[in-house]
Amino acid sequence: MKMKTPSPILLPKLTPPDVSRAVARPRLVALIEKILEKKLALIVAGPGYGKTTLAAQLLPNVRAGRVWISMDQVEQDFPVFMRYLLTGVRQACPHFPQDLEKTIPIHGFAKIHREELLMGLLQHLESILEGHVVLSLDDCHTVPSGSDIWKTIQFLIDHMPPLLHVVLIGRKEPALKLSRHRSLGQVIDIGEAELGFNYEEVRAVANAFLGHDLPEETMQEIVVSTGGWAAPILLHLHTWKGAKRKNAGDRPIPLLTRNHVFQYLEENIFEDQPARVRDFMIRTSVLREIRPDLCDRVFDWEDSKKILEGLCADHLLTFPYGEGPTHYRYHHLLQEFLKARLDRTVGPEERRSMHEAIARTLEKEGNIQGALEHFLAARNMDHISRVLSGMGMKEVIACPLPFLSRVLGELPPDLVHGSGHLLYLQAKLRSLNGGVRMAISGFQAALERFRTDGDGPGITVCLKDLGFHHYLTGDVIRAKDQMEALIGSPHPDPFFPAEVHGYLILFYSILGLVEDADVHYTSAGRVVGDQERPGKGLLSAWLDLCYSNRFQSSGDFQQAALLNEKTLHTFQHLDAGPFLPLANFQAALTSYYLHRAQEGLSYAENGLKSAKEHGIYDHQYAWLLYARGLNRFGTGDLDHARLDAREALRIFHNHDNAWGQASVYQLDSMMHRRAGRHVEAEKTARNGLSILKNLGLIVTEGALVLALAEALLNRNSPEEALSFLDDYRPQIEISAYHRFWSHLLYSRGYAALENPDAALQQMKACLESAEANRFHPWLSKELGLIAQTLAACHARGIKRPSIERLLQQAEPEDLESLRNRLVDPAAPSGHKIHALVDIFPEKGIHPLKIRLLGPFQVTIGNREIPSDFWRNAKAARIFKYLALHQDHGAISRDVLLELAWPREDAARSRGRFHVALHFLRRVLEPNLKRGIPSSYILRQDDSYGLRIGEGGNIDCLEFLKHTDQAEREEKTDKKKALERYLQAEYLYKGPLLEEDRYEEWLIEDRERIERKYLFAVSRILDLLQAERRWDACIQYAEKLLTIDKYEEAAYVILMKCHALLGNGSHVIKTFERCRAAIIDDLGLPLQQDTLSLYRNLTGNTTKQKSPSQFSPT
Repeated sequence: MKMKTPSPILLPKLTPPDVSRAVARPRLVALIEKILEKKLALIVAGPGYGKTTLAAQLLPNVRAGRVWISMDQVEQDFPVFMRYLLTGVRQACPHFPQDLEKTIPIHGFAKIHREELLMGLLQHLESILEGHVVLSLDDCHTVPSGSDIWKTIQFLIDHMPPLLHVVLIGRKEPALKLSRHRSLGQVIDIGEAELGFNYEEVRAVANAFLGHDLPEETMQEIVVSTGGWAAPILLHLHTWKGAKRKNAGDRPIPLLTRNHVFQYLEENIFEDQPARVRDFMIRTSVLREIRPDLCDRVFDWEDSKKILEGLCADHLLTFPYGEGPTHYRYHHLLQEFLKARLDRTVGPEERRSMHEAIARTLEKEGNIQGALEHFLAARNMDHISRVLSGMGMKEVIACPLPFLSRVLGELPPDLVHGSGHLLYLQAKLRSLNGGVRMAISGFQAALERFRTDGDGPGITVCLKDLGFHHYLTGDVIRAKDQMEALIGSPHPDPFFPAEVHGYLILFYSILGLVEDADVHYTSAGRVVGDQERPGKGLLSAWLDLCYSNRFQSSGDFQQAALLNEKTLHTFQHLDAGPFLPLANFQAALTSYYLHRAQEGLSYAENGLKSAKEHGIYDHQYAWLLYARGLNRFGTGDLDHARLDAREALRIFHNHDNAWGQASVYQLDSMMHRRAGRHVEAEKTARNGLSILKNLGLIVTEGALVLALAEALLNRNSPEEALSFLDDYRPQIEISAYHRFWSHLLYSRGYAALENPDAALQQMKACLESAEANRFHPWLSKELGLIAQTLAACHARGIKRPSIERLLQQAEPEDLESLRNRLVDPAAPSGHKIHALVDIFPEKGIHPLKIRLLGPFQVTIGNREIPSDFWRNAKAARIFKYLALHQDHGAISRDVLLELAWPREDAARSRGRFHVALHFLRRVLEPNLKRGIPSSYILRQDDSYGLRIGEGGNIDCLEFLKHTDQAEREEKTDKKKALERYLQAEYLYKGPLLEEDRYEEWLIEDRERIERKYLFAVSRILDLLQAERRWDACIQYAEKLLTIDKYEEAAYVILMKCHALLGNGSHVIKTFERCRAAIIDDLGLPLQQDTLSLYRNLTGNTTKQKSPSQFSPT
């Protein structure tokens, strides 16, 4: 019998492809070069993404030996694979012993022998390796899951020496257990998102391939149309290279680019699929989002989930997205190809029927936008008219406004004019697109149609919107009267009464009628009621948003900020996009008056972004520009503030919005004042007042009067300034903020008129108002202008503690302004002035605010220390330790030495320690003179501590204080305890010093704080459930799952809350997420209580889902 001999080694399988002519991709090479710091790199993507090219480009860029094996069907056999592996290793390590091959049989291999052989291989490698070696395995998707090859690779990864690294390249996620290695940060994952070519890389490819740049518009088209997928990019370039030219100087005309891409898809993806899968792909190509349950219902299939999972697993340009594996999509080029196949293989009538079936199914699910898209594709205008006419406020909010405009524009004009509902929707869309006057005409046309048809609810809603549009033009009194007439009017839309009350709250606030706003907010709460129904959270958030104006108008900015934050969270959670521009505007406006201009700028930017996303360019967009300009003014960026003000004024003018125009004039006056142009400041303030004449907008009038009075004082016209303040006293009295400013201006005016007693009286009232309402930051900016009056108050004992606190909290530049006035030898009452100088803080020490939870951040006063300033790692570690233990008092130097330089000679470390301290002082106080002790780093003998100053804080210490207080208070006052827990949760921005995840000295504290956080969130959930605040419960349960996705109790709470709010689909989605986390990831069964709850909430029984589906297979 002839002995079998092993098959010969094919050396090309051990040779990486030649990539010398491939375009370099430094972005990706830099990413994968980190392999020498890791165990493993995975490059997983579909065909044509450049996986192999990237892996081959790695090899010349790292100082390491290389082993390359191209896997294919031959390597399914363990002995064959091992011979290739040993041969490759010997090429990289010539001293590797020859005798290991002799232990490999030709066929068959027991597990124990396989592991002995592998362990011998690894031991030999560890003994001879002097440098790194990278093992690259290409085309891993050709190796079947469960084969001995994968068991071999798993063993190698789990046991290989530190100098050996593995790169796996393929179209599928490898059949390996890698969670432990990932959790230790030992895996580099590179997928289609990373492999996609960006603009600069496409340009480089074009230059290398064509020898010249492509036109800019062509480059953009290639990047957008291909989504960065390498294969069609090259196909595009091939067509350019072979394109015909009429004349030598002509630009080449691309030929058949789309057909080339389609041919590639046909040959590399579509033809290889079974007939059933091809039919599935063709018919589902019309779906924006491909859901297995939807496909099964519409097409009467049963295998949609299995097919989609297979397409994803094979990386055939099919991708899951959203929450859990319940939604899929095709790459847009594949979808275009499949739609073209659909047009060729399915007749027009069948396609129409298919679209109508999808539309009806989506409509039943409540997906109005999806239903309209497919009715439009079927050209069924009657159904489109029916759906549009039946849309309530919530449905309109859920659809992008440009989309609704497009759909409405497809309807025949006679159909629109014959329907009050369509005329109303058309007017609504015109308004949202900025055409206020056209919208008013449209609402009037709709009103006539509704009256002709005897449609009471239609008449009511038209009157409501006509009233709202009077407000948009600045006629708020007329708008208020219109809305008041609608109170109690019946309407089927549950949002309608709350919407009317909300507008009235807003109008009363603008008009300064804050008591009326309070009454209507209480009435609106009764309208919303205690009954549980879908949309209640949205109604409450809308009312809170309007009510925040009441506090803004009255000058209670702290309360306004709390409501703003609450409403923003709710709108974001409910995905109520069209409300976000207004909510962000409110937050931006309030932030400015709280002296948080940088934060306000962020809110304004978010609001503008949201407005653009939803096609909103009306008065809301202008208000957001105004808010951004206001906050830019607050940050000192006057140039960009002027640009924003100019654009906002243009939009307000086009909309005939007098209120908006007057507000911009107020901002202009402030900017002129800051620049010292007091004549222009007076002029713009007068212009704003003239626009508001007889409109009753007394709060805005009050603001403009203050701006005008200040300009007159700066122009040395105190009598006229005081006269204006007297004439407009009722307008000023509405807002605590305006009253504060009026006291300040009165004091300045009386001082200029040499009436010291009146000046002191007004200054006392100003200081009391600043203290009561936290207006100190605004007062400190005026120190230079009120120096003498302030000194006189202090000398007479008037509000002396307030004055001293004011000076302690003032910014250095404001103190300098005051000091310059006080040391003026020509100033009267010199002894009084010098007495105030004596109580100045020795230096303007700013409060130190340190964030340790989440990303490390340090702010001194209003100055944030950039992250790159902490480049001295040892000094940063010492500072973080002092901050974390700041409440422990001074820390021994020996402790800090061991922390920064463990197990090193103490004498040698002391020198380094002093260098680190010097570094910290320079970071915290860059202008600190030599020999002057630091205000922040304190020394007591051989111990060191951290001073944070008055108003300073360290977030993790505040977090622990709130949680401890909450636990104590929960025994006596659950509401107060809930507030404490919520304050603690707000402070938790992530794990303790998340960028230092491997620092051993932090592990115990990090785990302790995380346990505290999880406990706090669990208590918040219990207390919120007791108060029946289901929307808030959902928000915090989701937060809990971001920390611990395996917390089954959180999924249970989510299912309950969604059910109580009527969100049945979310109950199912939540259960699927829970099942995937507990069963699929952990391999554990679900709790019986969880299963029982789910079945009770959905009506599912064990007949619908077998018990095995709720436990690991």
